[in-house]
Amino acid sequence: MSERGAATVRAVAIIAAGACVVAAALAACGRPRALDASAATEDTAPRVAAVRPPDAAAKAPEPSIDISRPTDLADLVASRPDVFVGLGVERRGVVIVALNPGIDPGPWRPIVDRYAGGQSHLVTVCTRSLRELTGIANELTARRWSPRATSISFAVVTDPVTCSVQLSSDQLTDEEQAALLERYGDALTIVRAAVSRA
Repeated sequence: MSERGAATVRAVAIIAAGACVVAAALAACGRPRALDASAATEDTAPRVAAVRPPDAAAKAPEPSIDISRPTDLADLVASRPDVFVGLGVERRGVVIVALNPGIDPGPWRPIVDRYAGGQSHLVTVCTRSLRELTGIANELTARRWSPRATSISFAVVTDPVTCSVQLSSDQLTDEEQAALLERYGDALTIVRAAVSRA
């Protein structure tokens, strides 16, 4: 085979190998076969064998706990803000343990179970991280979202049950409420309730 023909076959083999690597991420493609003996060169085979899809689970924090620190479920959640959004109680009394987005609940369930001490609980995964929700809470407490914000009595908390920031006040106008909900969407829950000004 001519040098130009061998180069063409080698290029086709490399393209096929790349397609197979992509397919392997979606199905179970396996290692590509060489087109002929001249296509299976030492410089292409190791590259194909070394390429593998990224492991998304490797980026998630490991379920490790400093056993000298947490004493109960609330302490466990507070000790790992990189893992947990928070701890809340839903209307029926079930404790909600909310994880940050991207955290696999599987490895964390046994740890949560151990610290729950028999208390009825549910592990959920939020669509927003504690960092995102804290950022929204900080924006609201800066009181720049309305010309009247400095005179309005309100309270802001991160709510792990709804995976949102809860703003409680009975002093918002309909326009202010609509503007806040338009800005933050379902990342904000507004509760009409009297709040005393600190």
